Amino acid sequence: MKINIRLPNLAQSATLVFFTMHIGAFGSSGVMYIPTPCEIEWERSGFIRPMPPEQIDRQEALAKMGNVDAQYFMGIATQDKGERLAWLDKAIANGSKGAAAYYSYILDERWKTEPIDPEDPDGPRKPISVPLLKELLQPVIDAAEAGEPQAATWLMEMGRGRWDYRAHGDHPILKLTDIPKWAEIAARGGNPAAAEWLCKAHDKELREFPGVEKKDDAQAFYWCSMAAPRTCSIGAKTSLAKLYREGLGVAPSKAMSDYWSDRSKKSRAAVQIEGVFPVQVKNSK
Repeated sequence: MKINIRLPNLAQSATLVFFTMHIGAFGSSGVMYIPTPCEIEWERSGFIRPMPPEQIDRQEALAKMGNVDAQYFMGIATQDKGERLAWLDKAIANGSKGAAAYYSYILDERWKTEPIDPEDPDGPRKPISVPLLKELLQPVIDAAEAGEPQAATWLMEMGRGRWDYRAHGDHPILKLTDIPKWAEIAARGGNPAAAEWLCKAHDKELREFPGVEKKDDAQAFYWCSMAAPRTCSIGAKTSLAKLYREGLGVAPSKAMSDYWSDRSKKSRAAVQIEGVFPVQVKNSK
C-alpha cells in the first residue's frame, strides 16, 4: 500500500506565516481546510513562543551549556538552516524526543517525493511507501506519547484532516479512534485548538467527530472549560454557555451561562479586530 502525502513546512524561516490553508495531504478528498483562530494561535505562539532578543540570547547561552530544551528551542527558532540543524542534532543526541519529532516531521527530505508531473513541481507527488511513512512517523508518535503537545498536534491533525477514513478505512499507521488521544495530549500541553476540538466533539448537539465513539456531557464541560478562557476559542465559550444554561455535565447556572455567552460575543469581536500577523522569532546574525 502506498500513500500520497504533502506536509507543511513551518520552519523555512524564522518569520512564520500563521494563516495557512491545509490541502488534504493524502489526496483522497481534495477538501480545503481553513484553520480555526485557535489553530492559528497555536501555530503563532505554541511550541515556538516569541521572545525578546535578550531572552533568545539567554536560550542560546543555555543551549551552549548543554541544556537540551534550549537546544531544541534554538533548533526551531534559529533562522540559518545549518545552525538550526546543528542545534537539533545536539538536542536529539541529548535525548530530546521533541527535537527528533520536529526533525522527522518537518525537515526530513524523504517526505518530499518526486512530482508526478515533472512539469508541475508544485503539483501532486509520487506516493510514499508505508514502511517509510512508519519510519518517519515513529519519532513523532514517541514524542507525543511522552507528552510533547506539538507532536500530538501533528498526529491529531494528520488523522483528523488529511485522511479520508470513510473512503479508505484506517490510516496505515494512525487509527481513527486514536485522534481523541492525541487531542488530549495536545490540549493538556497547552494547545487551545485541541481542547476546543474535544469540547465540540463531546457536544451532543454538534455533528459526529472522527474517532469519538460516545459523546459525554461531563467531558464536554471539562474540555470546554479548558478551552473557553482563551480569546481564540469562540465555539468553546458558546458551548459552555449552553452547558450551564441546560445543566449538562454541570449544575445549571443562568449567571454562568450569561457570562460565557457575553465572553463569546466579545471574543468573536476581538478575533475579527486582531487579525493574524507573523511574529518575528529570531533575526539572522
